[in-house]
Amino acid sequence: MSEATREAILTAVTTDAASDTATGHDRVSSRAVALKVVLFEAPAGFTPLESALLSEWLDRLGRHRG
Repeated sequence: MSEATREAILTAVTTDAASDTATGHDRVSSRAVALKVVLFEAPAGFTPLESALLSEWLDRLGRHRG
């Protein structure tokens, strides 16, 4: 997951239209990784169980590349 996180961050920092040029599974994967990175920086009001479930889903989406 750390490699996917690093790649998502580098893409976001180094290109303006990274999410616009990605397609299909790569687009979903990079957005899931980016969402997980920022989502857990600030409390969103989820219970610990909800946070764990969301984290698992984002991990799965982040690993699934087309």
